[in-house]
Amino acid sequence: FPGIAILLMFASNIKLFTDIAVKLSGPRIHTRFADVQFSTLMVAICILLALPAYASISKHEERAIAAVTDFKHGGTTMLNHHLKHTFFEQRNFYLSAMGFLIWSLVGRFRALATTGQLVRPQGGFGVRSPLSRALCVVLALVCLAVADVPLCRVHYLSTLSSHVTPRKTELLSGHAGSHCEGILEADATGVCESFCKEARELSNLRYETTMYVRDWHFMGRIAAEMFDGGRGVTQGDDRLDQLFKDRACSRVLQSVDKSNMIVNVICIISTAIALVGGLSCICLAFGEPTVANSGERTHQD
Repeated sequence: FPGIAILLMFASNIKLFTDIAVKLSGPRIHTRFADVQFSTLMVAICILLALPAYASISKHEERAIAAVTDFKHGGTTMLNHHLKHTFFEQRNFYLSAMGFLIWSLVGRFRALATTGQLVRPQGGFGVRSPLSRALCVVLALVCLAVADVPLCRVHYLSTLSSHVTPRKTELLSGHAGSHCEGILEADATGVCESFCKEARELSNLRYETTMYVRDWHFMGRIAAEMFDGGRGVTQGDDRLDQLFKDRACSRVLQSVDKSNMIVNVICIISTAIALVGGLSCICLAFGEPTVANSGERTHQD
């Protein structure tokens, strides 16, 4: 946490905060051979913590595999034990790796600040007043809020392609996919009953994915609910029950990850444009005009 706070102070590029960050990042440690920055010492400590954690991850993963394949190694009890310690060591490794990255950036920012090379980005239109900077901040927030709408769909598509599409392809390419074609859930028996059960589970997973993604995107959720209302569509178990009542399981499964490709492309492009616009407005709000523009405006005054 201290490293993150110092890094944010440097990133603000406000003189008061950068001066505080320089002091908090620690003095140089003088040795007989060289001067060592405090951030360099922290980087070394993070490396020392990361290496044993990485080695322990491999050890516990190997022992967990041995517990699964050979019950002489303790079976389920030892499997849970090694999986637990694998999780703990992975957590320690990632925390150490994050500390390494943060303190490396702190050291670099400190060097830039102390040598006077940490300057605000230049670009944009003329000298900026506080009002114009505030308007840029507002416009940036608007762009980011607008980006949340297509980003919600992009998030939904990526989640479907990772968790739903592979299982759908596996089911349809199997024996049951061709054998149970055209069979309704109410008429399914034997292999087809299992096929319809897995198709319903996958449809439930798609519904859960939809709700999960909408919970992550405030503006995206509002837009999606308005779109569903305009089509007269109500998400939920009742809709799934009606689908499996009217359509064959294979047909429901084929459309479980169906989406409009043109809309998908438009959403991806719109997300990129809105994010670039928002970030550009942030740069205009906190940056400085180019030297040429500034000099020209001063000459005119």
